[in-house]
Amino acid sequence: MKSPKQQLKRLFAVTCSGSVYLMSDAINEFGDPTVKKVAGRAKASMKVGHQFVGGSMVGIGGGGQIGGLVLFYPQTKYGRQFWQMNSSMLRGRTTDIVALFRTRRAAELCRKKRGLKEWDPRWRRATLGTVDAIGQNHNVFVLPECVKLAILGKALMTLP
Repeated sequence: MKSPKQQLKRLFAVTCSGSVYLMSDAINEFGDPTVKKVAGRAKASMKVGHQFVGGSMVGIGGGGQIGGLVLFYPQTKYGRQFWQMNSSMLRGRTTDIVALFRTRRAAELCRKKRGLKEWDPRWRRATLGTVDAIGQNHNVFVLPECVKLAILGKALMTLP
């Protein structure tokens, strides 16, 4: 397990709608970790610059459960298992995630491609490298095991 000093501090997610989101464990002006749209289509309902508010952790979903990025507060009953929470407890939500990147430049190149799909195998290597850099039990970013399986392209037989 990585110590908090060794954990990844920020990353970028590209969504199926062609948007890029910055995720950072740095606390924003609302007192939450940063989840901010930094690039996307001009006519999208969520404008560039929009920030999610209302949570202390960032859930990275998919793999047959809640997809996209969500902001949430851990609950006594569910802990960090945001995919088991009532959707009213989740703040913000993006479309499904195509890939995760450590640099904005790589994310921008990805978002401009055609035929984006959830956990797109074209960016599997970059995504797995970013997942590895996040590590287990990150202070802010939460990736369920089913998402890791989805990234690898393995079928999920049972939900945890």
